[in-house]
Amino acid sequence: MSERLKKQIEGQLRTFADSPLREAGTNLLHTLGYHSRRTSTPGIDAERHRRLLDAAARTANAADTLRSEDWDAFHFLCQLTDEEMHAQQTVFNRQAIDDALMRSYLFAALKLSGDAYTRTQLVNITRFINKQLPQPIMVMFQYGHFLTLAIINRRWDKRKNPCSSKVGGGRHILEKVTLIKDIHLRSPHRAHLDILAAFALDSLVQTHAVHTFETLHKAWEGVLNTEALNRKFYGELYAWYQWAVAECRFPDGENPVQVIRLITRLLFIWFLKEKGLVPDELFEKTAAAEHLNQFSSETSDYYQAILQNLFFATLNTPIDKRAFSSRNRRHHRDANKYRYADVLQNPDAFVASLQQVPFVNGGLFDCLDTFEGTRAGGARIDCFTDDAHARQHLHVPAKLFFDEASG
Repeated sequence: MSERLKKQIEGQLRTFADSPLREAGTNLLHTLGYHSRRTSTPGIDAERHRRLLDAAARTANAADTLRSEDWDAFHFLCQLTDEEMHAQQTVFNRQAIDDALMRSYLFAALKLSGDAYTRTQLVNITRFINKQLPQPIMVMFQYGHFLTLAIINRRWDKRKNPCSSKVGGGRHILEKVTLIKDIHLRSPHRAHLDILAAFALDSLVQTHAVHTFETLHKAWEGVLNTEALNRKFYGELYAWYQWAVAECRFPDGENPVQVIRLITRLLFIWFLKEKGLVPDELFEKTAAAEHLNQFSSETSDYYQAILQNLFFATLNTPIDKRAFSSRNRRHHRDANKYRYADVLQNPDAFVASLQQVPFVNGGLFDCLDTFEGTRAGGARIDCFTDDAHARQHLHVPAKLFFDEASG
């Protein structure tokens, strides 16, 4: 998948913070390869917004189920027809299209005033908007620092309508809503960029048998399929595990066990980071490197000074007990003190950046070294130490956390 395309998508996502929603949404669609001459106007959008709000007001419990009081702005970005798709990509077989297939697709954007919304709330709004028109609608939601894209599956009602010669009287049944939820507009996850890149029309043409709007929609659903995404995630995680086992060196020589422990710690921290409890900057290469005197993809400085200090001296230590170790003390009671001051650019600033991180008292972040600085009876497992010589028994290179390669 093109890294250039992902960079372009990332750049377009950042424009949502400063550009009008219509402009930002349209440009994102263009980046993904979707173009149409059929666009709306501010006047039409304002009228459609009013009608949607009126319809929502007639819906029971709209304030709770639809959050309609948060609907700041609504735009129809474009209406893509089969003729336009055929003209720009020559992949749609017009002879294969009949009355039972989707003849056009609407792309809409809704600005919400809140900072966060549940999956259920966004599903309800998507379903409601799609009920208002016969054409399928992909909805972009912008709220806070996030963007969500939602699509809904439609099928023709197979029951015979006695008042019509058509099956179901031409009526659609709305089924499952599928989301790409909470795409961060300033620092999107790599996984979100991968999914959006897979949504690009060129990508779908290459990977799916896309020739009608129906097959296009099925391709979108395939990209968002939870089971497939899970398989992809675990496949990539296993590849990373194998890479890490080969690249790392732990004092006890138990690389597979230690890498699994590292993965478990990182997954838990990622959950905390998503809740805003751990600074994003610790996992951004440029920002993390600024905390270090020297940054190299081949050394353990990042793992030791940033991650180990986060594991043991922060998450495993009550906030009022956090402090740097006294280097002249060699006792296990110092095991959860901050270390590696000599590796950090500004130790006090680094500790200050971790003030919001909570104390997690669950054992996951226990330092497994029994005590430091002894030649007999002690055990170095995590090798969390200020002893420059002892540090050499541990090697966890920074490239594992920042490089694109997976071994």
